[in-house]
Amino acid sequence: SLLDTATITITTNSSGNFLYQLDNNTPQSNPIFENVFAGSHTLTVYDQNVCENSVSKTIFIVSYPKFFTPNNDGYNDVWTIQESDYFKIKSLNIFDRFGKLIKVINSASKEWNGTYNGQNIRADDYWFTLTYIENGTERTFKSHFSLKR
Repeated sequence: SLLDTATITITTNSSGNFLYQLDNNTPQSNPIFENVFAGSHTLTVYDQNVCENSVSKTIFIVSYPKFFTPNNDGYNDVWTIQESDYFKIKSLNIFDRFGKLIKVINSASKEWNGTYNGQNIRADDYWFTLTYIENGTERTFKSHFSLKR
């Protein structure tokens, strides 16, 4: 699948003997969590020297295709971010490397096929700004992906 999982690395502002927990999984001494799927997650850090001392934070991971190949072969022909139970897309704007707005993805058009005004555009990196609703709160996420021809 083109929807990659994420790696989370927890860093602390102080030194200590910590255990790290992702969601309700078993706490571990390693602060790195690999192959974490999109959605809302709770990270908890426990100080092993002070049994009652822990800090939790909720994070949200957005998953999106890192590239797509709009060549009509039936594989990866469109670029889109799937809504889920975790979040709902409010707006998704795609820009070229010069900042020109190329595509607005909304409830009427949930994907991009690599065209602008009906014409194929060049293979390149494109940037996007995603505004989404997570647990009733509006948030913004920005990143990029590649169009390959």
